[in-house]
Amino acid sequence: MKKSTILNTALIAALSAGAFVDVSAHREVERPTESVASKNHIKPERPESKIQESSVQVTEISKTELMDIKNSSNVILVNVLSASDLMIPGSTHVAFPGNDNFVKDVKAKVSDNLNKTVVVYCGSFECTLSTRAAQALIEAGFTDVLDYKGGLADWFSK
Repeated sequence: MKKSTILNTALIAALSAGAFVDVSAHREVERPTESVASKNHIKPERPESKIQESSVQVTEISKTELMDIKNSSNVILVNVLSASDLMIPGSTHVAFPGNDNFVKDVKAKVSDNLNKTVVVYCGSFECTLSTRAAQALIEAGFTDVLDYKGGLADWFSK
């Protein structure tokens, strides 16, 4: 078995188990507990609070719905993780976190057709990157943006 296949299998298993994964290094990162965070005087980040900062409503789709539309010529599927070797087949990668040109980069992928359906995804249901990326696209004028919340973990689960 190739090393990349073993790494991808381990990555899928870790994502499916709800672990945080550093995909650039293909290693599992221990999820800090609140007691560890409070002991170190670190205020734990609540992903839900970041989503609520924007009043933009995002439409979510399921794995089944994504399977129905993903091969359409009017749909572009975008992995928004900062780094990812593992991607849903047929998708493209445009990093959202730390990318000041995210909207511009996605516009380039859709040839400035803001009416094209853009489906964004990240690592799992617990990841908020895809929702925040979808909000940014909608705020920039994209008219048909969908959030595949399940992301890589859901897509590659059985």
